[in-house]
Amino acid sequence: MKTLVKCSKARVGLLMAAWLAMLGAPAMAAQTPTFSATSSGAANGLTVVANVGVGDGDVNQPGSIYLAADIGSGWYLHNGTNWVAWTGGALPPYYTGALSSRSFDVIRNVDMSFLGGSQIYVGYGRSESDMLNNGKVGLVYTVPSVLQSSDIDNINTALGGGMNAIAAAYSAGGGGQGFAVTVTRTIPLNGQFACPVKGRITYSGNVTVTASETDATVRGLIAFYVSDRTNNLNDCEVGGGLILDGSLTFTIAGSALTGVGFSLAGTISTNRRGPTGGLIPTGGGRIFLSLPRGGTKVTGSIFGTPVQ
Repeated sequence: MKTLVKCSKARVGLLMAAWLAMLGAPAMAAQTPTFSATSSGAANGLTVVANVGVGDGDVNQPGSIYLAADIGSGWYLHNGTNWVAWTGGALPPYYTGALSSRSFDVIRNVDMSFLGGSQIYVGYGRSESDMLNNGKVGLVYTVPSVLQSSDIDNINTALGGGMNAIAAAYSAGGGGQGFAVTVTRTIPLNGQFACPVKGRITYSGNVTVTASETDATVRGLIAFYVSDRTNNLNDCEVGGGLILDGSLTFTIAGSALTGVGFSLAGTISTNRRGPTGGLIPTGGGRIFLSLPRGGTKVTGSIFGTPVQ
């Protein structure tokens, strides 16, 4: 479940839409390599500036600077023009030429609301192996998450009750002898998350876990409601006047024999508060993510941007 939620926030693919600015003016050289970043703006208009301090021994030497993002579902690197998915092979450099300390935009005024947890890395080297083998790379920024890890842990704790029932049945059957009886446990899941500024995301549903002598299965449905369904008193505000509204439905099904799959689907809009207190849409769209039973890769789209 924790992996799923991370993916659903991740949220996923919007980073490809953020073009980077060209390299900025060189700064002072560093005695040893340093990597850092500064940020400004709310989640719906985030700006991140990276700072690379090139070590004295590398200044003016030919080499490359690299910019990478881990968005949960995979890695993306910037090739100096676009963000591109990286699945293996040589790393595309962001810049190639004489090395010098500098600062440059990673993203500028980009909506990162659904990419919480994404991590930004920068590095440099006279070659790719020089960067990786000599520690000339660092994590410089993590995009803030709308949902906190403690919220996700609450769901995992509830699901853990069902797994405890399976363990008890297994023990009753003599460990490796199989399950003594068929045990079914339905776990109700009802609660809410607090949004960063104010408001809430509520969830409601249940997951049923069944353990038998030959298999263990799981199936369930959980509905997530972003903001209040009846009024504007608990609208989910995440910063900078950005208000999220909509709903998502999470379904899960599978077994130990076939594997477990899931889907997450729904529509989320981004809004601002109008002069009379209502919501004025500013963007958003449909979200659909899925993992087939026994699969290892989440596919789908977020606001029309494919997840690969």
